Amino acid sequence: MILADFSEAELSRLKDMARIHFGYGAWTAPIWFVGPEEGFGSPNEMRERLLAWNGEALDNCLEFHERMPCHRWHRDKEIQKTWARLIRLLLVYRGLKHDTEDIRHYQTHHWGQEESECVIELSGLPAPNLQTGRQLLAKIGICEADWKQILDDRIQFLKTKMEQSRTLRVIVLYGLNANAKKYWEKFLGRPIKELEILLCKGILITLAAGPTSPKGSPYAYWDALAMRLRAANERSSLTDG
Repeated sequence: MILADFSEAELSRLKDMARIHFGYGAWTAPIWFVGPEEGFGSPNEMRERLLAWNGEALDNCLEFHERMPCHRWHRDKEIQKTWARLIRLLLVYRGLKHDTEDIRHYQTHHWGQEESECVIELSGLPAPNLQTGRQLLAKIGICEADWKQILDDRIQFLKTKMEQSRTLRVIVLYGLNANAKKYWEKFLGRPIKELEILLCKGILITLAAGPTSPKGSPYAYWDALAMRLRAANERSSLTDG
């Protein structure tokens, strides 16, 4: 069991992490990437992530993984599949070089480390999916009703951050399963279709497939979306929602 040997103090800190932890980067970034949850590779990784967490809503991606310690994505420069697709979109959107080595360099030296992007997860706990995240929460004493309230509170927190931002220009939501889409629509206050681009108070918002899903895996998918976002940003002629 993932949580079988966790101390009471660690379980309490996990509850805090579920409520408070959002991801990497800075709220002042001009582009946000918002996914359902951060994955993990092994039961031990849950404790490593818990111990690495700085107790804040956002962390520096490099520093977080150094504290775990996990060196795959930075020191060892292995390309992380989800991040790679999001970085590809980011580089194409900015009109920068975007081949494999460009992605590797950006992931290693910039991704979630500066004010250039904010990498956010709807769930504060790492899990393969929202359903597993819900099961983990049940194991640490958070019931179904409390879990829904936590997600509602996190969505409201993101909405407030979005409304207060003077620098945010693009939000890329990703994940198309029914659970994720339900929360994306709650965040937006309206339905959204895959690859639709909305303009809300000067911010472009779109919904994409999961980067590691069959639909979202090809780089061409992200290239095309990036170009559409660039065009929408340049012409500023969408109807403001």
